[in-house]
Amino acid sequence: MALNKLMAALEAATLPPPAERKQIRLDAGASLRDVGEALGVGAATAWKWEKGTVTPRLHHRKLYGTLLRRLKAAAAAREAA
Repeated sequence: MALNKLMAALEAATLPPPAERKQIRLDAGASLRDVGEALGVGAATAWKWEKGTVTPRLHHRKLYGTLLRRLKAAAAAREAA
């Protein structure tokens, strides 16, 4: 059970490569401002995370990773429809 929690936490904190982060956002039709607002940070911070020049702290990294996965799933669902 503890191993499952650890694996889930690690997965949640894993981010795709920077180029993929941008493509996910663009495919979803989201702006940097949208991403920043969703995560409680400014667009400039979201841009730095997207570029990979700054790595978000664990709390935000989990939120950002979750957001990217949801945006990717939403874009894929839209394409499939």
